[in-house]
Amino acid sequence: RPAVRRPGSRASEVSAGACAGRGQPSHALGVQMTDSGEPLAVSILLNTERDTPRRFELRPSDKKVISCGRADKRSDIVVKHEGISNVHAELRLLEDGGLSVVDLSSNGTGVRLPGATAVERLTKDVPRKIPHGALVVLPLKLKKGAGPRYCFTVILGDGEIVKPPDPEELPLDAAGNPKEEGDGPVESGKAAAERSRSRSPPAAKAT
Repeated sequence: RPAVRRPGSRASEVSAGACAGRGQPSHALGVQMTDSGEPLAVSILLNTERDTPRRFELRPSDKKVISCGRADKRSDIVVKHEGISNVHAELRLLEDGGLSVVDLSSNGTGVRLPGATAVERLTKDVPRKIPHGALVVLPLKLKKGAGPRYCFTVILGDGEIVKPPDPEELPLDAAGNPKEEGDGPVESGKAAAERSRSRSPPAAKAT
């Protein structure tokens, strides 16, 4: 399976093909949920794959969940990152034909609604209904030495494609809390460690 690596990060990678047959890149999003139980087309656009959404079809009688995590065999969207759980989060089809996101992780999942600037921390195991254009951020908490976060937008039916931002520009600190106004960009753990080493004074030579 080919992999897409985020430039400048050795600590993170995303599988470009998900599990075979479960997600297909597509710009044609012509299927929408109906009262008769027809599929709901859901497309996921990762920040590392800005021009190629992956399309899934959720059905009440068949596939109701899109999983995202680190485990290849258990996730539809595979993201290799130290802070991401084997199954980190799920997008679930609701009875009313809508979509929810559920955090299942140790390091948290966030959601930013369309038109908002703040990222909302999800309560673990509690579904949160999301609209077209919602942004999902994971993981919220960055471990020391981990690469940058990932994020993806959720596109429902034949809605307009919404491109995700650079995760490092989101107003979050390393713990996943809202940043104070005026704070600079959040560094990944690896970037912070490299910056710290570059500022350390040279060791004194023995005489």
